[in-house]
Amino acid sequence: MAALDRIPAPDADRLWSEAEGRSYATEALSLDPAGRRRVPGLTVAVTLTATIGAILWLAQAFDRPEAKQPGASSSPPASTGPGESLAATFVPSTRSEDDRTIVPVTFPNGATVALSYSSTLRIADLGATSYGAIDLAGCCSRDLSILYRDKGQYADTEPFRTYPDGRGGEVELWRALPSDGVNFYLVWSFGPWTLRVWDGGDNGGATLSEAERALWATHLTGRVADDRYLVLQAESPLELRTMETSGGPQVIFGSTADETVKLASGSCSAPNGEDVQTIDGRVVEETALGQDPNRYFGQWCDEQHSILVQVYGGQQFVDQVLRDIVIR
Repeated sequence: MAALDRIPAPDADRLWSEAEGRSYATEALSLDPAGRRRVPGLTVAVTLTATIGAILWLAQAFDRPEAKQPGASSSPPASTGPGESLAATFVPSTRSEDDRTIVPVTFPNGATVALSYSSTLRIADLGATSYGAIDLAGCCSRDLSILYRDKGQYADTEPFRTYPDGRGGEVELWRALPSDGVNFYLVWSFGPWTLRVWDGGDNGGATLSEAERALWATHLTGRVADDRYLVLQAESPLELRTMETSGGPQVIFGSTADETVKLASGSCSAPNGEDVQTIDGRVVEETALGQDPNRYFGQWCDEQHSILVQVYGGQQFVDQVLRDIVIR
């Protein structure tokens, strides 16, 4: 499959400034059409061999210009119920088992797991953000902007155009703000969720034809799952990307917070390298980013459930997540 037309720039300057001295960082760098740093193909999602590449891949899903999510506090209020909003951030429902918290996770492709962790971690309270990407055969690929209780901001007060979705509704085309670096967004609404697909821009991305926009409108739909996550369904010639082709389905807790836990659904393998260790039979990677104790990165692969877990934050938080979190 073709690479994404646009690899968005995360808050990578901070991460990369801490990693410039590493020998493998230089090898992983290339530039996207906007001159931003990226990792070609994002192959680290499968091989897990380039730590800095993995960090950039972690960041790409939650800090792109066309998919900015409102900030989630790392110290949220003590009580948050199912679907409640923290600055328009989705907080999933949880339940308790003894001293552990169980939170359901549903990925944009409909795959489901449950996340179990010590209640002191409060991962669900960080808020959950979903991410994915879609290929249009013979044309192009698009990463998806998924917003909760937020319709997004646009250059006009009314849609530029609408397209029938084939189910009695409409998909809107909005002109983007100049600062977004894209020309338009195709916008779907599914309950409290807004799905946006960017179109054209100053980054060299292809502009969809009218026929292609109409096809996106009729061949991409979504629903709100019982646990209130957004689930998408793409019909041929549209196809949801997998982790093996980069841009696969992900759920990120704390997408703009100092502490972040990302789950990616798809085939993965155990990490390897000098920062790898085995903790209670689990092969994990944990590495410091510079000298600041609040900048650590860790990851491990749950091969049984085909879930890649990546975590970013202070050393204590990263270490606790790597030792404590259970996928089931």
